[in-house]
Amino acid sequence: MNGSIDQILKTLKTLRLLSLNARIEAARANEHGAGFSVVAQEMMGLANAGETVTRAIENELARLNDAIRL
Repeated sequence: MNGSIDQILKTLKTLRLLSLNARIEAARANEHGAGFSVVAQEMMGLANAGETVTRAIENELARLNDAIRL
């Protein structure tokens, strides 16, 4: 299960990097990049939300694992 969580977190990190690149390109495009900037912001929001949920799942799995050991 840890491998799956690690893969999800790695994917979310890549999404954050893509979002950052999109923001940079949007800034370089000035007013022509305004729409792209919105997309970049949404991508970052999705990555952050995904990490929050993934960390919560990771914590719940650890808690359940500990409970099973008792």
